[in-house]
Amino acid sequence: TNPELLKNRASESAYTVLQSAISTTPNPANAQLLNFSKNIKNQIISTDKSWPRVNAIVTDTAEDLSSERFLLIKQDNILSPYKVIAFSQIFPDTQLPRIGNDTSGINSFKIVISDKQENCDDNCKEITNIFKQYSDVLQNGIASSYASTFNEDALLKEVETSKANVKKSIADNEGVDELAFTVPAQNIYGFDTIDGGKLTMGIIESSWKRTAGAGRQSMPANDEEKSVTKTEAYTSTFLVKYYYTIMLYIPASDGVHKPIVVGATRKAISAEPQ
Repeated sequence: TNPELLKNRASESAYTVLQSAISTTPNPANAQLLNFSKNIKNQIISTDKSWPRVNAIVTDTAEDLSSERFLLIKQDNILSPYKVIAFSQIFPDTQLPRIGNDTSGINSFKIVISDKQENCDDNCKEITNIFKQYSDVLQNGIASSYASTFNEDALLKEVETSKANVKKSIADNEGVDELAFTVPAQNIYGFDTIDGGKLTMGIIESSWKRTAGAGRQSMPANDEEKSVTKTEAYTSTFLVKYYYTIMLYIPASDGVHKPIVVGATRKAISAEPQ
């Protein structure tokens, strides 16, 4: 829970998520996020012979979590410590695909999503497009043109419930809202799977602008949003940003199996009156 020590233990999206949890007002959601089980259920050790090197750990359920966690850890060079770069809860009753390759062992990979998308090969383009399509489904639900592309999962249900509850409150306050899901510039990491697919992990970001009508104030929708709000000088408009760490399984292209999200962790990163 020390922000300075965190720099030695986490980086990339994991650092952003954990730093937000550590530096904000204590609440049950943050406490749960920071409660990592020390019981390692499985380790995935890359057979790559070069650095940076990415491995993965599956931890058993912690006391206040109903599911296991999947952690990506990276070592930049042979002398540096491993740092957590991304983590996600695994959805309950989910069977992860077997990671590895019959001919070359356990292969990890990284793709870089940037505004210019330079040096983006076919693998990079495929993963980037699938993340963007899933982002569209999160935003538009069954109205998305990509809704049939994915198998239904626990995150889609959770987001739809959250949207419905908040939109009802907004309507009761004669207000309006603007919700946008996007795939930000980032590194997306993954592993090849035995069945020819890919198990990937990356970030989808949401920005939710909510405006109350009739002279009312727009305020945090839950304790997690309140914990990252740095002022109580509320106005009619409130903007909150969330990070969704998504664990997305992309099967081999056989025309039968669909991509599916097998794990996710949501964290409010910032919230403030406008």
